[in-house]
This record gives sequence, structure tokens and C-alpha cells, in this order.
Amino acid sequence: MRDLKEEYEYLGRFAQVIRLSSLLGLILMGVCVAAWGQTETVLHSFGSTSNDGYGPLGGLLMDSSGNLFGTASEGPSIVCDGSYVFGCGIVFELVKSSNGYTGSLLYSFGSNSPTTDGASPEAGLITDASGNLYGTTVYGGSFDCLIDAGADGCGTVFKLVKSPSGYTETVLYAFTGSDGAYPYAGLTMDSSGNLYGTTFHGGACGLGTVFELAKSPGGYTEQVLHSFGCTANDGSSPAGGVTMDAAGNLYGTAEAAGDMTACGGSGCGIVFELVNSNAGYTEEVLYAFTGTDGSMPSAGLIFDGSGNLYGTTQAGGTYGDGTIFELLKSSSSYTENVLYSFQGPGGSDGQTPIAGLLMDASGNLYGSTKWGGTGCAPKGCGTVFELTSSSGTYTENVLHWFGAAGDGVNPAGPLLMDSARNLYGSTFAGGAFHGGSAFKVNLTGTAPALTVSPSYITFSSQQLNVTSSPQTITVTNSGNAGLVFGSSPVAFSGANGADFAATADTCVDSTLAANATCQVSITYTPSLAGSEYAVLTFSDNATNGPQTLDLSGVTVSYSYTALSPLSLTFPPQLVGTTSPPQTVTLTNTGNFPLGITSISMTANYSETNNCGSSLAAQASCTINVSFAPTMGGGALVGSLSLTDNSGGGGASGVALSGTGMDFSAGLTFGSPSLVIISPGQTATYPLSVVPLGGYNQTVTLACKDAPPLATCSVSPATVALNGTAVVPAILTVTTTAPTLAAPHSRNWPGPPPIVLWVSVVGLFGLFRACLAASGGKAHRTMLILMTLLLLPMVFLSSCGAGGLNPSPGTPGTPAGTYTLTVIGTSGNLTNSSTVNLHVN
Repeated sequence: MRDLKEEYEYLGRFAQVIRLSSLLGLILMGVCVAAWGQTETVLHSFGSTSNDGYGPLGGLLMDSSGNLFGTASEGPSIVCDGSYVFGCGIVFELVKSSNGYTGSLLYSFGSNSPTTDGASPEAGLITDASGNLYGTTVYGGSFDCLIDAGADGCGTVFKLVKSPSGYTETVLYAFTGSDGAYPYAGLTMDSSGNLYGTTFHGGACGLGTVFELAKSPGGYTEQVLHSFGCTANDGSSPAGGVTMDAAGNLYGTAEAAGDMTACGGSGCGIVFELVNSNAGYTEEVLYAFTGTDGSMPSAGLIFDGSGNLYGTTQAGGTYGDGTIFELLKSSSSYTENVLYSFQGPGGSDGQTPIAGLLMDASGNLYGSTKWGGTGCAPKGCGTVFELTSSSGTYTENVLHWFGAAGDGVNPAGPLLMDSARNLYGSTFAGGAFHGGSAFKVNLTGTAPALTVSPSYITFSSQQLNVTSSPQTITVTNSGNAGLVFGSSPVAFSGANGADFAATADTCVDSTLAANATCQVSITYTPSLAGSEYAVLTFSDNATNGPQTLDLSGVTVSYSYTALSPLSLTFPPQLVGTTSPPQTVTLTNTGNFPLGITSISMTANYSETNNCGSSLAAQASCTINVSFAPTMGGGALVGSLSLTDNSGGGGASGVALSGTGMDFSAGLTFGSPSLVIISPGQTATYPLSVVPLGGYNQTVTLACKDAPPLATCSVSPATVALNGTAVVPAILTVTTTAPTLAAPHSRNWPGPPPIVLWVSVVGLFGLFRACLAASGGKAHRTMLILMTLLLLPMVFLSSCGAGGLNPSPGTPGTPAGTYTLTVIGTSGNLTNSSTVNLHVN
């Protein structure tokens, strides 16, 4: 999978957004920017105008006047191909003058149509004797692309025809999928003007092709010379171009397959040769990578005078971060040698070389790595490197670390060398406008150098976990060219590197002229008692880099924490209440103040203290701990935790335990549990108050549900439990007897009082009539008779008889069986027990 290219396309779209916000940078257009390296210069920063390109991925081409030509994978600022990319890419020229280089747009892809025209040129250019330019685009071309249904096209081969008025673009061929798709690499031209190249996908088996565009008077005819992946152990997905020898044989690499047992079953890639004969081309796999010798070769190859091949792999090798390899040619085969394995993040030598190599007349090799170096942590911004040859042994030297302010980052294309031994190349990102850059590295020019004073720093008698006063390092540019630092000029390493820090740094993003200085202040915060060591490394463009400075520190005395006691046990405590405090003493037995960060408690416990944030040497303070259980039924363990800066260690916690109690005073009735009485009698019950679970609170006792016309009470009404002894109490119930009516009133019927008085009056009238009739005779006898009749009536009337109501008796406690309840109360908690009473 060509995930590296996809990553570049994503980064390009992101860089465009950043670049559009950088309009202020227009004033820097055309200005050469000094950057990291062996006198590296940024010749052009892409994205300076809305018509400029960005994200160059290929190498540069130079004409006889020193002008530079190349492609940018995206730009200008127009939507291309349904927003798949932001701009279809450009072909540019950097015109050389005495004032530097000026960018010129030769062609913008997608000007006619993003599908019939090409889109996204990601490789460099080649030229013919007439100055015409040739190249490839990854997308665009034909609507008949079988792989993506014509949405973006399968790519093109194009030609820019030069004329006095400029350049005119012609699409020489548009791929359709079966004949190849997505040509990431550039072209090779033979002496007849035929063009050769590779496609990353497509072909008979969909895994890439090598193709030829045969030139004729009528144009170009495409022929697939080889389809990858159709036979066992063949390669797949060629991303680099092909190199042709004098016999017309073609050499190249494929990123994957080969030995299918390697690299997780997908293969690590191959080096291949297409042998030219009258019958056509026959593929031979010259070498299949296994991982430890490299994997994922994505660039083309170069020859030396003996026919040996040289190239790079993106990954694999000793450290897994890429290799430079050689295939030594013998009469019958090639033998692979790994010339160098990149160390990746573990070193400053580079990581992931995706571009091919350049060889000078002395056999030295030059190239670039996409990542690695000393800037852009953690992966690095990329490097330009040299491998010098001495009797077949190669030594790597980093010529430039990318990433300083205004410098480019992530070089992707191969390098170009002019007659003055200057190296030229491009970076995909970075530059003044974040759209990439074109750069030059002068191998013979002047260079900066760095010296540091003092050469060694020691921090002595430092308290553990306390930051020291800073010590200052002075950095001097002892060379004769600008000494450039990036955004992270210093780094700390070693077993104790984390205990050292740069607190003030005037070297950040600075460029020091010859003999100029900057300063870095270093502090030390020891985390261990005893001696500690670290190394300070400078990241810059000095030729004597990387520079290092040794650091050390010694902790000779410290504070020491003592806690007493180391455990506390609380007696049982009622849930929802807080116990009286118990005291813990904290003592600093050391010779330095003890910095107290925190005193923390677990659930169910709380504390107050007078310790503050610092405790002097040999001083003490107190921590008052209370127990406040939130649940009952068992032991509640916890801890007091102390966090401080004591270097000598000592106690850091106190174990805590206590028992939380719910309301647990048991109310128990003894015998009898049922009493039978008559109304007016008293019943008593023995009651015991039991301190279950060690309950030691005061309990108030009360009775409810007494029968009608009865009372009940508990004596004593309040008991104090001590957690062990059972306290007796008495429940007393008193009933009420009924009251009877008076005897004379019981069933004495008689007429109503008015009748009695009427009768008296009547008898008196009768008496007078009799007296009149008798002439007064016998009146004495009648008076006596009347008196005898009236006295009973008067008596009955006055005593309620003769029709008056009698007085009833008072009722007593009704007969029945009753349940009495005794309630115990302690605070807001209650408990109860019941007993029975029967009244006849």
C-alpha cells in the first residue's frame, strides 16, 4: 500500500489551510532564508501566492543556466476533481539571477478538465534536447479508468512543449487501469525518445506495471512491459522509476511482496531487472528483502561504473527505520550489502529514506530522509546525509537537519548536484509559507561551530524534590557562518535526565552570527537521594554537532517524616455521629524543611491539623483524627495518607479502624408474655434493655397502644447503656373498673311529676266538697285520709319515682386481648418490642 503518498496528500491539504492564513509572508517572497545545515539556503518557499503550488514531492531538474524545474503535487488555490485534492498541482521554474531565485508558474493542471488533464504530479521532470519537459501525474486523465470508475482518473504521462512564448501541455497517455494506474514515479528516456516508467497499481494482476511509451511520428503508443504480482515471489506496487543500462535493460524496485514469508506475509519488497531481448522484456528478481536487510524500497536505483546498484529502503535494517543498500554485481548474480542502517528516533542521523541516491565522482553517496534528525520532536523533520566511502566502508555524516524557523521539513525527492558540488532538493512541507521549499546545501562553503562554557555543570548539596537555583551555560558560535537553533535547541537524556530542566533559553529560534552568544539556564530537581547524572545535547546546524554537556547533582541531606502512632483504633461509634478526636504527631527528623503537599483521609474519617505547608527541621505538628461512620454492622478500616517532599523517606500513613453502629439497643420482655386481669387490676411485665453490638448510648423508653380506660408506663423512663450490661425495666399497665348506679333508682316506675301534682290538687278539691256536704262533720276523718294519700306521692316525686330517670354507673376497661408496644429512642433512631394483655 502506498500509504506514504496518501499521508503526503493529506498533509498537503492541511498545509494549504495554514498557508492561506499567512498573507503577511508575501513580503518575504523571493528572499533566501538561512536554515539548519552545512550552509543550507532556502531558495523558494511554496505557497507565497494564491497561484503558487505546494507540497513538492519530486526532485529538481537544472538547465545549463542554473534554472531549476520541478512539480508541486497541489495548488493553485482552486478546487480540483470534486475536491479530492486542493488544486491539481503545477509545473514550476525557479529562475536564477544575481538576486537569487524567482518562482515562475509554467503550467497548472486541471486548467482544461481535472479528468481529461492530469492531476497531482508527484515526481520530478526529465527534458529532451529541445528543452521540452516530461513527467507523470498520479490522477486525472481518462474517464475510462477501471479502478476508480473515472472519479479521479488513473493518471497520465504529459509533455510540456517549449516555445518562445512559454510551455504548452499535451497529455501523451492516460492510463485506464488494465494498462497501469497511478504512476508515482518519474520517467526514463532512451536515445530514441521512448519513455519508460512504472505504475503503482493496475496491470494484468492489479499490482502495478512497468510500461513503455514508444515514440513514433504519429505520437506515443503504450505497451505494458511487465505486470507485477502475477507469479509467485514477484514484487508488487512499484513506487520508484526505472533505470536503464547501455543494453536497454531496466532496473527498479517494488515496495512489497517478494519473499512472502517476510514482513508479516506481505513481503518486504524486491529489486528487479527487466532483461531486454528481441522477444521483449523478461523479469528477473535480483533480490528479495527480508526485513533485517531492509524493507519497502520506494525509490529508483543508481549504478556505479562497475554496474553495482545502490538504493534505499523506507524501513527495516538494524533499527527498523530504513537502510542504504548495495547490490554487488558478479558474473551470475547480485549480492546485497547493507551500507547503513538509520537509527530513527534513537539517534540524530535520520529516519525513513523514501528518495533515491546520488553518487559523486569519488563514490560518496548523498540522499535525504523524510523524518529523523534533531528537530520536530518526536520523529524529526528530516535530514540531508552523506555516506563517504573508504575502501568499501561507508561512514554517515548528516549535512543538514531540517526544521529551523523558515526552513523546510520532510524532504521526499532525490537530490541534484551541480558542478560546484552544491546539492539541490525540495521538501514537502515547511518553508516561510508552510507549503514546502526548494533548498541548496553548499558542501564547500563556510560553516558554523559551537562551543559551550562551562563544559561541565555540577549541582551539590541539593535537597531532594526541591528545585535548585539555575546555573547558566553560555553558547558561542565559534565558526564563520550563521549558527541556527530551532524551537527545541536543548534536550536532556541519561538515566536522570528528567531531573534537569532548561528554565531560560535565549537560543530558542535564534541565529547566531560568528562570535555571537546565547545563554541557557539549567535547574536541578533531584528525585533520588545520592548522585544523579544526565547529558545535555544541543540541536543546531554546527558542523561539530551534536554537542553535549555533562550534568551531575548530589543530594547530601534531606527531611525525614515520622508519624506517631502508626495506627488508631476507635471504639464503636453510632452511625451519623462523630467521635472525639485522637491525635497523631508528625515530626520532621531531618535537616531540611519538610514540604507538606497534602494530608488526606479515606471515607468515614476526618482530620484537622496545625501543620501548614512546611514543617521546620526537628519540628512537630499534630493531626486530630475523628471517626464518623456512615454505615454500621462491622469494622470500618481506613488510612491517613501524608504526601511530602521528604528525601529520606519515613512514614507516610497511619492505619485507622473503628466499628460503626446502627441503633442496636435490644428490648426484650421476660415471662409472662401474656397477663390476664379483670378491669381495675394492674399488670406488670419485666423488660430488659440489651446493649447489642456494644451500644453505649442513652435510650428513652415509652409505651403505646394501651387499652381504653387504661394507662401504661415504663420505669425507668430513661436508661444509660454502657455497651455491656443489660439494664432492667418494668412495664406497668393499669386498667379501670366500672362504677354501679344508686339502689333507689333501680326500676321504680311511676307517673310523671305533673300527674302527681294534679292528683294532689284533685284530692284537695274533693276534700273541700266533702266538708261542705257534711256540714263540717267528719272533717277530721277526711283530713287524716287525705294526708295518708298525699305523703307517698310527694315522696315518690321528690325521690325520682313516679316517672323520674334513675342515675347510671361508669363503664370500666373493655374486655379483650391487647398488644402493647414499648419504644426505645436514641437520638433520631428507634427500636421497639411488643407484649400481650387480656382483660376479662
